[in-house]
Amino acid sequence: MEVPQLPEVACADVDLVRRHVLGGPGDRRVSGQVSIGRSEAVLLRPGSPWLEAEPAKTLIRDEDKYLYHLVMITCTFRTGPEPVIGARLSVMLSPEPDDGSVEPVIWAMDPLRTSAPATARLTVRIGLNLKFFTAEMTRETPGPDHVIAEGEGEKQAEWAFVARALAGVYRLSLVARTPVGSACRADLALAATRQETRFGMVPYRAEIPPRVATILLTGP
Repeated sequence: MEVPQLPEVACADVDLVRRHVLGGPGDRRVSGQVSIGRSEAVLLRPGSPWLEAEPAKTLIRDEDKYLYHLVMITCTFRTGPEPVIGARLSVMLSPEPDDGSVEPVIWAMDPLRTSAPATARLTVRIGLNLKFFTAEMTRETPGPDHVIAEGEGEKQAEWAFVARALAGVYRLSLVARTPVGSACRADLALAATRQETRFGMVPYRAEIPPRVATILLTGP
């Protein structure tokens, strides 16, 4: 199944706010070095014209229990004299309200690992059991993996980024599985580490505007 590329409907630069560390440097805000974008959640349906037979069977099999939602996310890092050398972009699913029903999970993530940012992306492909298999994109010369997905199959998942200097646009995708009859939300968070001339490696957290940070996962 090839899914049409979803447009980003919310994108914003985020402020990095220095974390308080005992004996470390004081407050500082950094703007313009990281931005995050995301699409709205698209509900996967058996009758979608681009849905092939095998993935459609999974949706039909689970239609009384689960819904599956596709979300695209971008994370952009910009170079500078004090670069970001590490980051963790997390997605947390929460039912609303939390009524003790089956918990939502991050069913599939893409990429699971990669060595470079995507310079172009044509489609997202979802195969058997609604898992990603190949995303068409061009890359820089492959090197050691510096983006690794963690937490697939859990309600909170992360992409971990590590490099001497993170730069470029990373295009990420996920499928969230939620219980039928339960509205859910996906909240984004970002922690980052900068290599600073005076203090060395310094941890930051991102202040993400609510219009980007929260994605609603609703039924038909």
